[in-house]
Amino acid sequence: MTVCAGLGHAGFSGDNGPATAALLNGPGGLTFDTVGDLYFSDGANFRIRKIDAQGTITTVAGTGTPSFGGDGGPALLAELRGGPLAWDSFGNLFLLDIVNNVLRVLDRTPPSIVFGAPVPAANEHGWNNTPVSIPFTASDPGSSIASVSPMSPLLLTAEGSAVSGTVVATDRAGNQAHSTSPTVKIDMHGPVFSGLPAAGHQLWPPDGRMVHVAKVAASDPLSGLAPESFVVSATSSEPDGSQQISIVADGFGKVDIWLAAQRVATGPGRTYTLMATASDKAGNTSTAQTTCVVPQHLENAVTA
Repeated sequence: MTVCAGLGHAGFSGDNGPATAALLNGPGGLTFDTVGDLYFSDGANFRIRKIDAQGTITTVAGTGTPSFGGDGGPALLAELRGGPLAWDSFGNLFLLDIVNNVLRVLDRTPPSIVFGAPVPAANEHGWNNTPVSIPFTASDPGSSIASVSPMSPLLLTAEGSAVSGTVVATDRAGNQAHSTSPTVKIDMHGPVFSGLPAAGHQLWPPDGRMVHVAKVAASDPLSGLAPESFVVSATSSEPDGSQQISIVADGFGKVDIWLAAQRVATGPGRTYTLMATASDKAGNTSTAQTTCVVPQHLENAVTA
């Protein structure tokens, strides 16, 4: 048999040092936690103390004043008289505070945060094009919840392929839980186009030749383009203009546009209207429009 704590006479001392050099006063109510630390009621010192696996003793509850107080606050500021101890399945330490005629709990367990399904649900590509809210519940079986930030639901507004948020819940004992939500994909901006000519681009002279006016591309930096959604079209203001338009995919994701530098003999000249549309995998759609002009007269015309 050996002494694991105490010097053999009554008193109070030794916290944060070896338990064998500490003074105790009427210890009892021994109980071990799941990692092998020993808790006991230091009865006439009106405290609950702990001896860890390394033999260091500390006070975990009680001020040393034989009274009753401090519920809902830090255990070290509570006033108690002491008694038997027991653990529950959640890791909370219960004290039968006999002289005070109450059963008290020392809550060491952080709250539990459980997330629900994101709203709205992602589309078939796994993306959202609006902010996403994630409902959650925060609970604490020991001292109950004191505060939660933010309140449910958690609203995610950032864009990216792995957007998440953090919920912080604090119980009445001061235990805090930080929990990160499931990640979602959010893209709220449509594709962008490159290669379209500036509006009013002029073709001259009107000799009927086919002129390459654009190599158009569409891209989406976040969710990417939806399959087969990138479409380029062109129309003419003159009846026979459709025969003078050539739109050809180059095989590398871009589209070449050729237009005839031609217009009818009468009228204000020919205007080609070019249109590009594309959608991304998040469901955003972008449209761009511009014009190319074959002037009727040489004045103010710019050679293409």
